[in-house]
Amino acid sequence: MKSISVMPAEHSSLPSIGTIGRLFVGGLVGLMVWEFWARIITVAIIGGLLEPAGLVTSLVQHWTGYQMPRLAAEAAHYVIGIVGYPVAYFVISRTFRYWAPALDAGVWAVFTVFLASSLLHGTATTLMGVFWLIVSIITATRFVNPHALIADCLSWGSFTEQSPARRRKSANG
Repeated sequence: MKSISVMPAEHSSLPSIGTIGRLFVGGLVGLMVWEFWARIITVAIIGGLLEPAGLVTSLVQHWTGYQMPRLAAEAAHYVIGIVGYPVAYFVISRTFRYWAPALDAGVWAVFTVFLASSLLHGTATTLMGVFWLIVSIITATRFVNPHALIADCLSWGSFTEQSPARRRKSANG
């Protein structure tokens, strides 16, 4: 019978229990911020709720033809927010070295395509153009800003990426 050697925990690519806990707490906090936005701020701005369970239900029905019950859709929304997004963030941020600039460029591209489509269809507004300009300026700062921390803080969620100095500090304890 062959034995299987086990890699020591300090050399494992798996996160520690503490890291997993922080990921899930971060997911919970992020989800609560989203829920506040969707159920309070959005109501004040546009007069109605954002319905993540409705989105889950409609996507499942579109993809599979199955009419998912509302409680199951709400549960899926919370599981994805608390567990799914943090796990995806952990995997992507550890395997794709330049994910933050790629995310910035992707967000800019989505806004640009949306604005171009709106212009072509005659539905663009001045506010859309101003918003696109703001997104473009903020995104461009990442590529010209010599200070990494400021560049990270000004970009779309990139502030979560660890700088090399912070990475060395956390690796050393």
